[in-house]
Amino acid sequence: MSDEKVQIACAHCATPNRVPEARLEDNPHCGRCGKPLFTGKPLVLDEAGFEAHAVRSELPLLVDFWATWC
Repeated sequence: MSDEKVQIACAHCATPNRVPEARLEDNPHCGRCGKPLFTGKPLVLDEAGFEAHAVRSELPLLVDFWATWC
């Protein structure tokens, strides 16, 4: 088991959380808002949310950009 911690942005409030790698599958909750870090659903992100999840979080991120006009 690894003691290394991974920084993850909360899906609800975008607060960064440090979670031990060994606990990622234990449904970790945010230290600030108390909600689950992972929702199992796509997130709609604004500019600040994108920054929190794509730049400051250490997990891979799959991005789908779309617009109503195309």
